[in-house]
Amino acid sequence: MSIDSTVTRRMTMANDVSQEKKFVPSVLPWVLAGAALLVYLVSLNRWMRLGSVGNVAMVSGWIWQPELSRPLYWLVTAPLRLLPASLIPVALNFFSALCAAATLGLLARSVALLPQDRTEDQRLREKSAFSLLSIRHAWLPPVLAVLICGLQLTFWENATAASSDILDLLLFAYVVRCILEFRLYGADSWLLRACLVYGAAMTNNWAMIALLPVFLVALAWAKGLGFFNLRFLFQALALGSLGLCFYVLLPVAALASTGGQLGFWEALKSHLVEQKYYLGAIFNKGVLFMGDRPWWVLALPSLLPVLAISFRWPSYFGDPSKLGVALATFAFHFLHAALLAVCLWVSLDPIFSPRNYAGLQALPLYYLGALSVGYLAGYFLLIFGGAKPMLRSRPLPGYPAALNALVTLAVWVLLLLLPGALLYRNLPQIRFTNGQALRQYVQLTAQDIPAANSVVLSDDPLRLMLLRSLWTQRHERQPALLLETRSLAMPFYHQFLAKQFPNRLKAQADRKVPYDDAQI
Repeated sequence: MSIDSTVTRRMTMANDVSQEKKFVPSVLPWVLAGAALLVYLVSLNRWMRLGSVGNVAMVSGWIWQPELSRPLYWLVTAPLRLLPASLIPVALNFFSALCAAATLGLLARSVALLPQDRTEDQRLREKSAFSLLSIRHAWLPPVLAVLICGLQLTFWENATAASSDILDLLLFAYVVRCILEFRLYGADSWLLRACLVYGAAMTNNWAMIALLPVFLVALAWAKGLGFFNLRFLFQALALGSLGLCFYVLLPVAALASTGGQLGFWEALKSHLVEQKYYLGAIFNKGVLFMGDRPWWVLALPSLLPVLAISFRWPSYFGDPSKLGVALATFAFHFLHAALLAVCLWVSLDPIFSPRNYAGLQALPLYYLGALSVGYLAGYFLLIFGGAKPMLRSRPLPGYPAALNALVTLAVWVLLLLLPGALLYRNLPQIRFTNGQALRQYVQLTAQDIPAANSVVLSDDPLRLMLLRSLWTQRHERQPALLLETRSLAMPFYHQFLAKQFPNRLKAQADRKVPYDDAQI
């Protein structure tokens, strides 16, 4: 059979699936994304949190160093620079909410595309095209996955305040979706899109460089022997390289904004050196595998379920007897139950979660955990949902009705209980983080500054940015000149001040000052 006929057959079967069960894979993701956006808008930060001050200052133009390390975030937020400075914090928060809602929509779509044919028990029960979940409650796994991910504290915080990490996660989620779509449609365009987006994501986040081997293995696993087709390899390499072209975006912008004082290669080198530093901190210093808390532990709750999903397991392991098959089946059930329990536990941020174990955002790990929860919930609903297994058109005995009812009830309890636990645990923290505490602190700091023209010196640029944003929100004229003491030795900083406050400083803003590495 030719490749074209195989693709045509896949697309025909995919269309049949979409017509038969269109709501769960096609409509439900939009519904869940809209509901998530509403939740995030209700709990949206009306100003800033500490972690978003740098993003607000960058878009507002309050940082004298040019942005050199996040080209995609710089590009997509560039239109917000046209807004009044008082609106920029809320606009950035709204953008994060949009990214988070889109990510959850992709999560729901990805869960709906996961194959339910990994074990013999699943293969005997799920006979739909591509083994997509087709039971009556097929909507429950995507909903559960979205609730687990969307109400998780780290994700919720990034969804309601300005964050570049949530944009990185959106790109990651799209790559995962593309790989799953390829399984359904068989069109190389999905994998080529993944290569393009992944290449662009690498320029915005050094962690995507660390995960590049995993991405290549996933491509080879999805494509099979066709991965080594020279035409496909050339196209994948070309599109991945096209995504890497975003590396030159910020150096070009810095060259234009500084009037040539910062060279193109110096700016590009600064970005590459920064990414190399973070990668070296993980691999060269042994943080990943050594120390009291090696980081490889963080990947276990997320990557082990994904690894289990990747294989089509045989019905037995060396022993074809009824007892051997029964033991293998029990082992699969136990393993899936253990993985589900661990993934749900990580969402509650125990001591071994990324947030508490190493103080990391690690949003992709939480995302993969939620994806695994969706698959595992579908696994138990399929096997214990009451559907009779079929083999050669002859029904085989299923599990006892009491066991089926118990397991199905347990999945429904998870749908109600765990999101409730996440709300009870995380909502007070979200209210505090997005509340008025930070604004009140800055107001108390600002009330002691003289109303007349004055100068405030500080070695903490964060506090200076908070003060400036507060005055901007009040639409007040800035009463004090805010100076970073650690930057006063930099000639370009004086030029920046002269452009920002032309009436208060008599520096020559057009004086050419060369950059050096200490200024970047």
